[in-house]
Amino acid sequence: MRAFLVLGMFTASLSNAAWHDHQEARDLALDARGVNTVEIVTGAGSLEVRGNPNARKISVTAPIQAPGKNEEKARKVIVSRLVLTLERDGDSAALNGYFDSSRWGWGGSPSVRLEVAVPESVGLDIQDGAGSIKIRGVLGDIIVEDGSGSSMVPARSL
Repeated sequence: MRAFLVLGMFTASLSNAAWHDHQEARDLALDARGVNTVEIVTGAGSLEVRGNPNARKISVTAPIQAPGKNEEKARKVIVSRLVLTLERDGDSAALNGYFDSSRWGWGGSPSVRLEVAVPESVGLDIQDGAGSIKIRGVLGDIIVEDGSGSSMVPARSL
């Protein structure tokens, strides 16, 4: 009985901490004309890529979560350690969305969730650190290097 009480208190304290995490979102966009491949590098968080036959740009929505009840400290972590870029390099686009350090205190790790819309014809080259991956409606070649988490990639691309 005592073990259940201790486990319940531990669970309540973790869920209370999660409820007080600082959250914000950022948006990125890039003209996709002439882009054949989108290279995506992620860290902690999830990745969802949706192909769209009518898309003329690459659009990214990035909900960000930083642990802690102190909003000022959470914002400092985001400003100093978040890498969130979308740039063109010839016929490729490079999307980076991760926090640059894996050393975090007891309060948990920050994460960034990437929601990406691309033209359906582009290829994807994904390097994922941790978190789930969902890919839908992408007709180009798909390469995924996944550190941990679950992946939902169209069967035809395997």
